[in-house]
Amino acid sequence: MVQVNPEKSSIIEALSSIYQQKLSYSDVTIPELLKVSGVSPGVFYSLFTDKDDVALALLEKEFLLVLDLFAEEIDDNVSFEDRLKALISLQLEIFGPKVSILRGLYPHFLQPFSRYSDFFSLNKQRYTNFLGEIFRPQLKTKNIFLEKVILVGLVNSFFAFNLTVIEYWYNDHSPAKQKTLNFLEKGIKNFLLISKFL
Repeated sequence: MVQVNPEKSSIIEALSSIYQQKLSYSDVTIPELLKVSGVSPGVFYSLFTDKDDVALALLEKEFLLVLDLFAEEIDDNVSFEDRLKALISLQLEIFGPKVSILRGLYPHFLQPFSRYSDFFSLNKQRYTNFLGEIFRPQLKTKNIFLEKVILVGLVNSFFAFNLTVIEYWYNDHSPAKQKTLNFLEKGIKNFLLISKFL
């Protein structure tokens, strides 16, 4: 079992708590993180380099929670369509309230050779491997071309679709996020249609 540093957890939870109150990542400050978490500046800077470093730790924690919850709650006998819907629903439930943190870090993910791009690459790889396990059973024949080219393209397309859904959700001001739900439904139908040809 992985040992969790209590001060590190406290700082991560402080960011989550402050963010939920302010709903603006840019308005969160390190002095607030110190006050809410109860840690000294020395402890903070021994664990994190800055606020973005804390945000990356929070996003990774939430990302791993999505994967764990999916593995625990979604049975292998659930249909492909329902598995995709459940995954996106979990993501919206967990990341939806923190979407401006993601949006605040998006531009940094494109900086080559940075901790942001490293974080993004590592977690994208984890996620696409995870998606590969969801999509792989849809392959009707075992074929190296399907496995190495088509499946990879489909998984990466679904990854991009996920990011689009989160962005769409953020900008959707319709009652009960109905526009996002309609967009999601159409997108899932497209992936189901494509998977029939595998």
